[in-house]
Formats: sequence, C-alpha cells, structure tokens
Amino acid sequence: MKPLSKRYNQNRRCGCSKRITDGNKSGLCKQCLMRSINANEDLVARRLETTRRNLREDSATYAKKCAILAKNRDKAFARPEVMAMLRENATRLASYQTPETEAKRIAALVEANKRRRHKWLPEEWRETYFRMMRNWGFKAPEAKRIIMEQMRAERERINVARQRARASLSPFERQQRDLENGAQIVANDQRPSLANPGYYEERKTG
Repeated sequence: MKPLSKRYNQNRRCGCSKRITDGNKSGLCKQCLMRSINANEDLVARRLETTRRNLREDSATYAKKCAILAKNRDKAFARPEVMAMLRENATRLASYQTPETEAKRIAALVEANKRRRHKWLPEEWRETYFRMMRNWGFKAPEAKRIIMEQMRAERERINVARQRARASLSPFERQQRDLENGAQIVANDQRPSLANPGYYEERKTG
C-alpha cells in the first residue's frame, strides 16, 4: 500500500471538496459516486432485475446460495453452544415459523430501527418527515433541517403565547398559576432579598 501522502493528490478533489486518489477514474468520492449510480433509474432497474433473476429457484445462483446455507447450517448444528441456545429459545423461535408472524416480526424490527435512528424526531412530526422524502423528493439532511426549523418556530410561538397569557394575568393570578405548576411558598424572612439586604448587589458584582 502506498503512503497516504502519495495516494492522495491535493489537486484532485470531488465536487463535494473531498480528496480522491490518483487512480480514481470517476472523479467522484465514494458517497457521490453511489449517489450518482442510484440516481440512474435504468441502472437501478437492471440491478433489480438481475437480483430477481438470481433469486429464482431455477437459477444456478439460487442453488449455489442454498448449498452454502446448508453447509453453514450443518456446521452450526455441530456446535454444542448453538444447540443449547436453540433448545433454550425453542418456544420463541417456534412463533416465527408462519409467514404472518415473520412479517410482523420484521416490520417491528424495521420500525424499532427507524425510531432508534430518529430519536430527535417527535412522534407528531414523523409522518411529515417521511412524506417529505417519500413523496416530495427531499434528501434526509434537508428534510431534517426543515423539520428542526419548524419545531424551533413552533416552540417560539408557544413561548410567545405563554408570555402573552401570563402578562394578561394579575399578580395574584400569576402567583396562583406558579403554585399550580409546582412553585414553593417561601416565607418573607427566607427570601434572599430580605434575609440578606446586599443580595442583589452581590449578584451584580459577582
């Protein structure tokens, strides 16, 4: 392997400003190359057709994959720890035998993976976020940026509405609302401003 300084040419860069190697023929980094390939509908259609053809039961590729899986299965069953795990989880594994239960299990895994990858996304914004990418053609980073801006604007709107609602209350009503929200009652002699006359001056100098 060549040293990093020789493999990468400072003057050769992708359109996204990433450095690329001297032997790069496409002129694109890996991410941009895959993005351009997946944008070619004809190429994607040919790849899908090849995958479907190879997975047909009468194809040589399908038979080869089945032989490999059978060989790996026999090796796994020969290991005592694998058999012990299968016996321990026999009841749970038996529920995966029907196509309906397997489809439900896979759908649950997909949904759990989505939620793990999108922890930042509140439940009420999930449908809008995925619709932006599925129906409106937005990329994930751009859709996330728009959703975050909308969430920020919504929080600001709610805060302004709360401030206006609070300003319309009398001092007694504001105190009563604070108590309802969990505020504690403090005796006059326990207030910092009364217990320590120089409290506010200390805060200003501090």
